[in-house]
Amino acid sequence: MYAIAGGLGEFIEEVKEVEEKQAAKKSAEEKPKYVSTQTEEERTAEIDALIKKGQEKLKAKQEEELVNAAKTELMIAFQKQKWSEGGISDAAEYEETYLAEYVEDLRDRSYFDEDGVLNFVREEDLDAMSEEELAELDAELAAEEALAGAKDE
Repeated sequence: MYAIAGGLGEFIEEVKEVEEKQAAKKSAEEKPKYVSTQTEEERTAEIDALIKKGQEKLKAKQEEELVNAAKTELMIAFQKQKWSEGGISDAAEYEETYLAEYVEDLRDRSYFDEDGVLNFVREEDLDAMSEEELAELDAELAAEEALAGAKDE
């Protein structure tokens, strides 16, 4: 008789533990997982700051990509002029002298498309293009710049 009573007591304790766990789980589910302490203005300001930071990172990445592309073209030009009369034979000196000029030149004839890919037209291609193709390219560049301007705002 005592064994049955002892077993019943243990069973009652186990049932109470299970019920307590279920009650704790249910109360935890009813509570919101995250309660924001920010006001709407603070949240908006934080989002705007993150967007601005992202745009700055994108512009820095694009500028770095532009400089790297200019360096590549600069090295090609360096190799072409290296053995000519009066040519500069030191690559570092040539880069230091002409890098800013090449970056500006590439900036004038390049753009980043909506996927962030650098597109540029080589001088040889510009010479070979018809007036219609040049007008179409100018319109495309203007549209890309307008789109980039709209994203900045």
